[in-house]
Amino acid sequence: NYDEPAFSTSKNANVLSVGSGVSFSGRIIKAESVILEGTADGEILAKSIEISPSGSLTGSVKTDNLIGAGSFSGDASIVGSLSVRSTGSIEGKIDYGSLSVQEGGVVLGTLAQDKVKELANALADQSLGKPPNTILPD
Repeated sequence: NYDEPAFSTSKNANVLSVGSGVSFSGRIIKAESVILEGTADGEILAKSIEISPSGSLTGSVKTDNLIGAGSFSGDASIVGSLSVRSTGSIEGKIDYGSLSVQEGGVVLGTLAQDKVKELANALADQSLGKPPNTILPD
């Protein structure tokens, strides 16, 4: 006799977990949190993404925060923090707000901090004779 487990939607609302040994391919267009213990290939838009040591993600992400303890390869736009753990490997074109890398963590590719990009764009505009945008420090 099969009894359905009771699910609490309030506790785990908007959370997607891809378990160890599971492969996922596709788009996640809205989630509060995505936790990858398995393999994913595709596009993820979520408030936070965590790639566990056994997890891997290939594709593109847009997120507030990315914690990489597994492997990521692709394009990432991270408004807040990119945290690379000692077991993590991040590779690709990465835009981020802040960055921390634990000893042993690997980051390869093109990295751009959002504030640095804004300053570079303003300087490029000035050299082309365009009026500068005002950039104020936080």
